[in-house]
Amino acid sequence: MIALIVLLSLNECATARGAWLRAGEVSAVAPEFGALPRDTKLFRAPDPGVDRRIPVAELQAIGRRHGIAVVRDGDLCVTRATRIFSGSDFNDALDQALPQDSFPFRVLEHSRGPLPEGNLLFRAPQLRVLDATEGKAHWRGALVDDGGRSFPVWAALQFTAREEYPIARRDLRHGHVLRGDDIEWKSRALLPGRSAPGGGWEGKALRRGIRAGDEIPHAALRPPPAVSAGEPVSVEVAHGAARLVLEASAETGGRPGDAVIVRNPSSGKKFRANIVGRSRVEVRLTAGQP
Repeated sequence: MIALIVLLSLNECATARGAWLRAGEVSAVAPEFGALPRDTKLFRAPDPGVDRRIPVAELQAIGRRHGIAVVRDGDLCVTRATRIFSGSDFNDALDQALPQDSFPFRVLEHSRGPLPEGNLLFRAPQLRVLDATEGKAHWRGALVDDGGRSFPVWAALQFTAREEYPIARRDLRHGHVLRGDDIEWKSRALLPGRSAPGGGWEGKALRRGIRAGDEIPHAALRPPPAVSAGEPVSVEVAHGAARLVLEASAETGGRPGDAVIVRNPSSGKKFRANIVGRSRVEVRLTAGQP
């Protein structure tokens, strides 16, 4: 049997707490709707801050779909619940969006307009750094309601952890092997998306030239050559089971496995050898070689 519900004119609006107005929310101003399960979706809620009027004819059609005969002498007023999200709400959402716990921050300011209930979401591509030295940034995000609709939000924040990074004291050429006096250390904010500087600059060679005052990134470093032109090297000459070790001077440089030219300082004779380690080269003679 279709229930007969007589609704008097309502001066108070039914308030939807999500993307849909549900039977339980209508029953707050019209108890007769309590006959339906509380989570029954009746129709979509209006935009935040907007009152929607549901004409009697539409309301009656909704009632018929749910086995309710609606008799009413006025429209139904519906509004959307909103609230102001706090700094703590934004702090939690930003914390969840960061890749790890090594980027401490504080929220400086955030959206303060009324928003519907939902989840605050922030994604890395929308993070814009305003001041890399001080760690100040602006992050655009969204509040997503239970119907999948998003509403724009934003937060201004400051990353508070610091890191030391190296800059060149002077112009450094490609291939230069770094010494302690080549490097000056500066401090800046530790920001997401930027790899930590790492360590071990001294003794490394440069893959490219660095201008004075520019950062020396770890990607610009490579292991130093095992042999450098002009330095003394130990030469092991192998002929079958026989071994002879002598000192020579490198004419060219390279890394283990590279062929270099070395010079015997006593005779002045130059010959080819293969690098086998730091300041060590090897010459293997076969039968018939002098």
